[in-house]
Amino acid sequence: MHVEMDALAALTTAKEMPLEQLIQAIEAGVLTAYQEGAEPNRYAQARLNRETGEIQIIIPVFNEMGERVSEEVDAPEGFDRVITSTARQVIKHSMRATNDAEIVGEFTASVGDIISGVIQQGRDPKMVNVNLGRIEGRIPPQEQVPGEVYEHGARIKCFVVEVKQGMKGPEIMLSRSHPGLVKQLFALEVPEIKENIVEIMGVAREAGHRSKIAVRSHRAGVSPKGS
Repeated sequence: MHVEMDALAALTTAKEMPLEQLIQAIEAGVLTAYQEGAEPNRYAQARLNRETGEIQIIIPVFNEMGERVSEEVDAPEGFDRVITSTARQVIKHSMRATNDAEIVGEFTASVGDIISGVIQQGRDPKMVNVNLGRIEGRIPPQEQVPGEVYEHGARIKCFVVEVKQGMKGPEIMLSRSHPGLVKQLFALEVPEIKENIVEIMGVAREAGHRSKIAVRSHRAGVSPKGS
């Protein structure tokens, strides 16, 4: 079985992933598949030719002194199909892992900030899903505002609470009740706060009822309470 090396190199370049790392992952996957077959050789190695793209199972040959003198190719019947399937699975998994890492890195930078998205319907009626473009974030029940209606297709601003890599992919927890949401919204809407002329010292919030903020001014003549 052959892998198109030019295509593999282009793929890793696009994903900013080391080519050698992917090659070694393919070799490891193929070797594991071989070892799960009938009567595998315990000294076997999977080798992907970096120039031709050919993948083979290599068996070392030893002399009576236990010295490695040569090698031969082991080609079990039907194993080409296994190699093809395994290589595709490894490439797909590696690309997904790289993509997941990109998403986690991108949204981790937004933790503690406000992000906008579009409300989507999900299987769990208690969970609010928000389409953020590359991925969906979730607003769990404890981060929702009592009485607030979340309509499918409506745009919404949320506070990013946590970003992590879950078992099935990146997970982004959002909030509509976090005190930080009020603080960030004021920073967006009030120029004096955005320019750090007025600083928000603290936020006390009863989500869905009322919010109180403590502020102070850093410039003489500017009242933090406004006019």
